[in-house]
Amino acid sequence: MAIISTLSCKQPKSPCKLKEIKTLFTTVGIHPGYDTGYAHYVLVKEYGRECMDSAGMVKMALKYKDTVCIGNPVNVIMFFNSDEKFIPNETSQDMEEINKNCLVTIIFEKKAKTPHQFVFYDKNGERVYWGSEWKLTSR
Repeated sequence: MAIISTLSCKQPKSPCKLKEIKTLFTTVGIHPGYDTGYAHYVLVKEYGRECMDSAGMVKMALKYKDTVCIGNPVNVIMFFNSDEKFIPNETSQDMEEINKNCLVTIIFEKKAKTPHQFVFYDKNGERVYWGSEWKLTSR
């Protein structure tokens, strides 16, 4: 009995530890007659699709949004788990390739400054959902 309880109390290693978070690049989005905002392409190194949950990702987005000094207001945050598809120091990127490593895009409502849309991509970079609810349909 003691052996079984010892084994069941053993904590498994968590593959969902955030190892690194950094801005890959920022782009400006100008919406005539509306506003100017910025999209942030953010690396969350080796953070897998299986780790994503609504509370954790939104918390990470809000914390990131509150700490950036350049590229405000933040309208969009795209989280990537690898930067291998990015072309360094290049303003024109192959978004089909880049999106293969995109976990989620969070779009913020301007006035309330809260998330109001989510975009999910599958491992092939195909968009699988774009809407106002957290609906991760394919990992």
